[in-house]
Amino acid sequence: MGRCCVINCSSNTQKNKKFSLFTLPKNPIILKEWINILSKVNGKDILLTSRVCELHFNLCVS
Repeated sequence: MGRCCVINCSSNTQKNKKFSLFTLPKNPIILKEWINILSKVNGKDILLTSRVCELHFNLCVS
């Protein structure tokens, strides 16, 4: 199982709960938006192989 790319995400530490993980979008325009949002939250670059958990998915799509 992968990990959420958001720093200090609680879904990475809560072993009893299962959270859905989402890959970054393939559409280049949407991908760029997600990377910009996630880079600001994390303060670092995001890899194309990164995943986002359901706790932070709304951050990217809203």
